[in-house]
Amino acid sequence: MNFLPRFATNCVSSESSAVKFRSLVVLIAASMSLTSCAFVDALTGNDGYVDGVGRIPGGDFNRLISLPKGVTVDFPELLGDMIGPQVKGSRVLVIGDSIIASTARRYGDEMCATLTKLGWQVAVEAEAGRFVDFGQRVLKSRQGEGWDAVVVFLGTNYDGNEVNYETRLREIVEMVSPTPIVLLTTAMFRSTQREVNDVIVKVKGEYDHVTVLDWEKIAATPGVISRDRVHLSADGRVVLATAIARALEFAPDRNNGSCLDSRFRDDSAVVRELMVEVTPATTVPSSTVPPSSSTSLSSTTSTTTTTSTTTTTSTTTTTTTTTSTTTTTLAVSTTSSSSTSVATTTTAGVGSSTTTSP
Repeated sequence: MNFLPRFATNCVSSESSAVKFRSLVVLIAASMSLTSCAFVDALTGNDGYVDGVGRIPGGDFNRLISLPKGVTVDFPELLGDMIGPQVKGSRVLVIGDSIIASTARRYGDEMCATLTKLGWQVAVEAEAGRFVDFGQRVLKSRQGEGWDAVVVFLGTNYDGNEVNYETRLREIVEMVSPTPIVLLTTAMFRSTQREVNDVIVKVKGEYDHVTVLDWEKIAATPGVISRDRVHLSADGRVVLATAIARALEFAPDRNNGSCLDSRFRDDSAVVRELMVEVTPATTVPSSTVPPSSSTSLSSTTSTTTTTSTTTTTSTTTTTTTTTSTTTTTLAVSTTSSSSTSVATTTTAGVGSSTTTSP
């Protein structure tokens, strides 16, 4: 039996008393070193969460959801409300780019494996290299399917147009209203991501159904992000799924969790090794442009030239590739007896320490 409501009703008669009671709860738990799960279960209704206090270590949540051995993360407070207590159903739509996609069933499956333990019916719709407008595409495709909550992690691929990003993000938030939505800030792998994160916080302040999960702070934890400073390590995928689980909390029905089918699965914009890093970390490929017999790619800022000469035609073919930290430009010049010149330029979606898009 749960005696907490009756105890609170009989003994707490004012707001100040309620505050004292909540403080007492925390102190009692701390004094017991939080070693008794039975105590926490009785105190919190078996979910480890007390209204007005927050999560007390222990309870069902912490038995079901845990980080990899040796990984410690200081999860920041949510900006807004947890989702579970707000909704009546268990269907959640998770939208993102390659960072979310790396946790989908076609890769590590961390997202579904984690959220279904809490009773959520999860659809992960994420593709590599997608910008904020991808969220609208997904919502239009999957509207009318009875979603109870939405999670959006879009902004790592950012073109520097702050006005456009804010406009698109607002449209996403308004499309799902009044359904609760969780927005994630991005890792600070470059200075312009500050614009993205500021817009996310600004939008949250104007819509009651928005909750912000501060991934920027979580991503700063050593070992969460891979060596390209953008994508997730193996542990990082579990950390991301756990962070989202903490924002969602338990679904109203904890016993019917399932992983739903996805419609968006095109990750061709990013090399697979960037999507799912193994442990230890693998070498990060330098470009998403596949090499061919007439193209030479360089992983540094130096220039590589390949010359081939045939004795019958005296034709010289030169291929030059230049790579920078923000874009990849592939220029191919061909000179023959007819003096024909062709130039081709390819630009990647995200400028980071490598030249690939999340």
